[in-house]
Amino acid sequence: VMILSNIRIKKSFLFNL
Repeated sequence: VMILSNIRIKKSFLFNL
């Protein structure tokens, strides 16, 4: 599932910020 991967990446980005 690409959508799930995208959500995880976005969450990781937010956490990184």
